[in-house]
Amino acid sequence: MIVGSLRRLFRRFLEVRKKHGMRNALGMTISYMRTRAPFIIRLLFQTGARRSIRHNVHILMQEDSKAPLISIVARGGLGDHLQTARYIRDLVQQSEGFTFDIYTKRPKVAAWAFGSIQGFHAAYDEWLLNETFYDATLDVLHFVSVRRSSLRVRRLRKYPRLLQLLENVLRATATDLCAQHSPELDNLLAQKAVFSNCTSANYLHYLTGIDYGGDNLAIACNFTKLLEYDLNPQSYITVHNGFDKMFVPVDHPTKVYPRFQDVVQNLRRKYPEIVFVQLGSLEAGKPIDAVDLNLVGKTTLSESAGIIQNALLHIDSEGGLVHVAACVGTPSAVVFGPTPLSFFGYPRNLNIHLSTCGGCWWVNDTWMSKCPRGFHDPVCMSDQDPLSVADAIATYLDSHLVGQDRVEFIGLKQQTV
Repeated sequence: MIVGSLRRLFRRFLEVRKKHGMRNALGMTISYMRTRAPFIIRLLFQTGARRSIRHNVHILMQEDSKAPLISIVARGGLGDHLQTARYIRDLVQQSEGFTFDIYTKRPKVAAWAFGSIQGFHAAYDEWLLNETFYDATLDVLHFVSVRRSSLRVRRLRKYPRLLQLLENVLRATATDLCAQHSPELDNLLAQKAVFSNCTSANYLHYLTGIDYGGDNLAIACNFTKLLEYDLNPQSYITVHNGFDKMFVPVDHPTKVYPRFQDVVQNLRRKYPEIVFVQLGSLEAGKPIDAVDLNLVGKTTLSESAGIIQNALLHIDSEGGLVHVAACVGTPSAVVFGPTPLSFFGYPRNLNIHLSTCGGCWWVNDTWMSKCPRGFHDPVCMSDQDPLSVADAIATYLDSHLVGQDRVEFIGLKQQTV
């Protein structure tokens, strides 16, 4: 695992040095290592933690000897974890069921995302995985694969439906280069998914042979911030312009739309009665002066989910909070750039994409930090006129959420709170 990470870092270093010089390459490397230092430190103390996990697993198997025990390696950021959670939810429901542990770089995020799913036991740091503790180990991101060496076929024969589904995954990944070279070939994976009439939300289901249970996911929502800041349901719009600093330790990632300030200003002129609330993490969220309420760095995940669930609309670049909004039933207006709309877009959302360029997701290792075409500012984002974006959002609001439609929408949402 560490060797693979170092190899990817070395490839990124060479590519940045070639295109942007040694100084930028060294800066990228230092930022990368600083971000991942906590994981390396935890790895040094993993022996005792693994003993603890072995003890927990032993107790679990004694308590529930009838259920298979599966480990899930969940990769990616917040949005990826939520999509993986939907997949595991449906896999549990459409098999005989199983108990599972999550292994990830983000154990707290995983515990929140998977906490309501039947069979969830615990979330651990991914460095601590020992496959011999489990009946099977799955790797999940935009692709799902079963580690063949981890599969206890003799025990799983007692659960024919589950074994059949795992064998479906094995067949789907046996000769697929996308599975063998992820994430480097994820752009090709997205194209294959789209031509299979799938999106990122249900492609894992397609590979496994199960039905998609829908976008809604029972994630924990905390509504205390609504009372604290006097936010009435459906009276406000949430905005986010941050990114996952753990994934790309840079200041200006290519996928973040840089002109939400102008978008919000234009929308406020047309909808003076609507309150605009900014959400996001303190490390990677830049303040938008035009909002009415800045909650950057002031909310937990469950608090952000509670705020988004009661919002009229969520505005964002493609990212984790868009998936949160989909889980709680709130529509989003999403500005797309490097990430492909056809793969990541939710049909219910307003998905905005300029015809200029875009879709360069994983065409190389540095797509998130440097425009692959060499532009200082990625044209897929910088050419998105904020007035046009605001007009598109206003049209969507008027046709879907404002007036009589909005009244019906408010009633529906209040029933789910």
